[in-house]
Amino acid sequence: MTIKQIIKEKGWQMETDVNIPYRSMDVNICFQAGGIADETQLCINAYDVNELEELFSEFCKENNIPKNAVISVNIVQLYYGKI
Repeated sequence: MTIKQIIKEKGWQMETDVNIPYRSMDVNICFQAGGIADETQLCINAYDVNELEELFSEFCKENNIPKNAVISVNIVQLYYGKI
């Protein structure tokens, strides 16, 4: 699945307290690469799915990974300031 598809189907998975005010966040993207599960972490403005998809697309291009190999999208850290 792509990032937008996985978020639409499963939503943003939370691995941190999201009840505090924040502007940006670290997001782990779990994906399949060559039959093996792997992940990368990206920092984005809060819930900016377009920014996340663009950054992951660049990551995929650099690492020869299909963009539709996403397993999950997990918020792992929140930040008060802008990135």
